[in-house]
Amino acid sequence: GLPFWQVKRIIERELRAPIGQIFASLDETPAATASIAQVHFGTLASDGSAVAVKVACVGSKGKMLSDMRTMLRVAVALHRFGLDGGLDLPTIMRAYWDIVPDEFDLRIEAAK
Repeated sequence: GLPFWQVKRIIERELRAPIGQIFASLDETPAATASIAQVHFGTLASDGSAVAVKVACVGSKGKMLSDMRTMLRVAVALHRFGLDGGLDLPTIMRAYWDIVPDEFDLRIEAAK
């Protein structure tokens, strides 16, 4: 996961305010980490509400898109040579391509 100093910098940049102005507390240790993002629990300074703050890992979207381009190239090659078992892997990868970028837009997740 990201070190807390980096998490703090990302939050302050995105929310355009010092972290202490927004949160009464924010756990420095993430409650959960993954390749795309990590989650920190905290309390809002404004009303004391408990919150979960999800912070995207720097560079994770670029890495994922690069990996997906590689997977699409492999899928096309396998399909071209009839080695995809009749699954039409390029179509599957293109469908995946339409879905995955939304996983990096934390506003979409927050709206759910």
